[in-house]
Parts: sequence; C-alpha cells; structure tokens
Amino acid sequence: ARDPDFELGSAAAERVRALAPARPRPAVPVEDARARVVEDPAVGRLRVDTARADPGDLTVCADGTDAVEVVQSLWVGSLFAAKDASFLEHRRISHVVSVLPEPPRLPAGTASQHVNVADTHETLIGAHFDAALDFIADARGSGGTVLVHCWRGISRASTIVSAALMRHEGMGAAQALAHVQARRACADPNPAFRTQLRIFERLGCA
Repeated sequence: ARDPDFELGSAAAERVRALAPARPRPAVPVEDARARVVEDPAVGRLRVDTARADPGDLTVCADGTDAVEVVQSLWVGSLFAAKDASFLEHRRISHVVSVLPEPPRLPAGTASQHVNVADTHETLIGAHFDAALDFIADARGSGGTVLVHCWRGISRASTIVSAALMRHEGMGAAQALAHVQARRACADPNPAFRTQLRIFERLGCA
C-alpha cells in the first residue's frame, strides 16, 4: 500500500494539518537593539545581555543566544543576527538564507537566498529544501559560512538546518533535530515541519 506521507500535494497538506494542532506564535517587532548585544567568546555565540534585554523580546532563546554554529560553517539564528553587520563580519558569515515571507534588508555584500515560507501548519516547507540546501552546499563548498535564519530562529530556520544535516552530514531526521537543539535549545520546528523532515528522510533526503 502506498504511504500517504508520500503524497506531496493537497492531500499531504491536509494530513500535516491533522497531525499538527495550531500553536500560536506572537508577532514581535524588530528593532535595533545593538546595545543589548554582547559577544561570548567562550561559546562562540552572539548573546543578549539579559540584564538590559526587554523581557518581552522573543528574538532570542531563553538562554540569551541569538545565533549559534551548528556544525562548522553552518549557523542558525534569528533575523536580529542576520541584520547585525558586525556579527556577520566577526564570524565571517558570507551567506545568509532568509526563511521569511518577505526578504529582509541585509548588510551590504552579503550573499543571500530568500525562501518564501510562513511558519504555519499548512506550509509545505519541504518543497523548498532542494533550493535552500543547494545554496548552503555551494556556499560551504566554496569556503563560505552560512547563517540560516527566520524570525526567531526557532521553527523555520531550524527545519532548514536539520534538512541540511540530513542531506550533507548523513543524519536521520530525529538525530539532525536533536543536534540542532543541542546547540540551540529553543529550536522547535512546528509539528507539520517535523512531519516533513520525516518524509524527507523516507525519500532518502533526495
């Protein structure tokens, strides 16, 4: 019998919706908060000074990190990190994948790819894996360093990075996500995106 998880059209979207109860994600305004940023060289992460941070700021993880290197030359983080020119320069991040409905304005000279994806349970993010992963592979293969970001670096970006680990590092879906979460504790793809990572694994990450 044919596995319904392999139906990639509207039937798949219905199945994903059924498996993924709604989870609200509050909108958070983006503002220049450079004064709140400190560099933590011990862990190689951009960190927000929680003593000065707005308690309602959801652009960072609970531990204050805004971007982190998951494997060599591949980072995951939020829009705030992607827009911070000094951070990108210091970490030699040359390429940025923006997983948002609208492409952000990034620092001059940054090579970028826009992945038009909303963080909803109807979104088939897997349809964008090939383009995003090819961009990541080409950038890293040429000696570049890549930051994948969404709004907060929680759901969309962690899904794309997990898919990259699956294809390029030979990990399974569960192992890839666990690896991302070990580096970025707030990484949490919505249930629909988790389902699509499992589909990607069943398809051999091809």
